[in-house]
Amino acid sequence: MNAYTTIIYEIEGPVCTIKLNRPDKYNAINREMAAELLDAFRKVRDEADVAVVILTGAGKAFCTGGDLSVFPSLAEHQASLNWLAHDGYGIGKAIELCEKVVIAKVTGHCLAGGL
Repeated sequence: MNAYTTIIYEIEGPVCTIKLNRPDKYNAINREMAAELLDAFRKVRDEADVAVVILTGAGKAFCTGGDLSVFPSLAEHQASLNWLAHDGYGIGKAIELCEKVVIAKVTGHCLAGGL
């Protein structure tokens, strides 16, 4: 995955910035963003010249957790909860395993899974 649509991935010298880029949704994590974050943190692990990753959010929020629009109906409520828990854990694990210093630059709202 090279072109991201819900995050911005930039490297400048020894610093990689990963910016959550859904400001209209207060950077809530949907399925696409979850996949892109997993890919980005795995990708930055292999960037030999990068020592530090800054995780930040666009707009007025850092991250408001999982995008609740993934709940299409009450009938699929449990499947959506499982997705939020599974991908949330996967993103946290990818951050832990990226082998770089990761700094969260929190500006604005930081709620639920965004914590």
